[in-house]
Amino acid sequence: MCPTTDPTEEVKHKRYIEILADETSRPIEDVAPVYDDVMADLKATAEVTDYVPIFAWRRARAILVRR
Repeated sequence: MCPTTDPTEEVKHKRYIEILADETSRPIEDVAPVYDDVMADLKATAEVTDYVPIFAWRRARAILVRR
């Protein structure tokens, strides 16, 4: 799971992962690492982080759909 100091953010990330797992018909154990990797990549280069979770969700979904 993406490390964060905000408990609200962690809940949001867990929910995004659950939604991705449901939409792609994959287990959470397969989805979480993909989402976490994309999230970490985006956070490392983002100057404004407000929309990073949304972009991470979209990219992770695209990766999971292609697999």
